[in-house]
Amino acid sequence: MGAQFLVLLADANRQIQIADYLLTVTYPVVKDPKLLLSVVEHSRRAIEDAMQTLSEDAKKNTPHYQEAQALCNELRLTLQQHKEALTEFARHESLVIANDGFTVLKEINPVALKTNLRVVKQFVAAVYQQGEER
Repeated sequence: MGAQFLVLLADANRQIQIADYLLTVTYPVVKDPKLLLSVVEHSRRAIEDAMQTLSEDAKKNTPHYQEAQALCNELRLTLQQHKEALTEFARHESLVIANDGFTVLKEINPVALKTNLRVVKQFVAAVYQQGEER
């Protein structure tokens, strides 16, 4: 394994740890829905860091790659929608973002983020495994 590979995977794992801590420890105590956006951002960064280590051939053979890529796109879209949103509010432990005419509504909730984080963890572990086999 190369040094760049190890640095990127170490950062991906650090991003996962931060997201996991925010979601499972900090959020239940403070109940600030804006923390959920931080979980989205750290999850996205973890996927992107792990993806940077993969060659085009390795992408085809890495378990969970397609799922992680789709999730990364979804997370990017959520962050972009939040940036462009004119309204955001808390509802039932979730953060809801909306555009001007409320034609785009997106709910960011802890349950979905836990599922997303599981996918991120599986993908990063698969990338690490792939690197060990090289």
